Amino acid sequence: MRIDAQTVLTALLVMGALVFLVRKWWPMLRSLVAGQPAAGCGASPAQASSCGSGCGGCGSAAAGRKDHRVNVVRRPR
Repeated sequence: MRIDAQTVLTALLVMGALVFLVRKWWPMLRSLVAGQPAAGCGASPAQASSCGSGCGGCGSAAAGRKDHRVNVVRRPR
């Protein structure tokens, strides 16, 4: 088997993608293993410690939900 530049570049890209996904999913996976709720929404450890009860109300005080539906308006001919 011959290893060329394309194989090395592909391996580096795949490894980079795996590192990205592990860093993104690590807080969720860590909380599943530990059996505790995740800190969520990028909260700092100090803020997350005040939400240790796990009531699920973190971030609920934010402004109302945004409507993401698309409205199609047709012009009369």
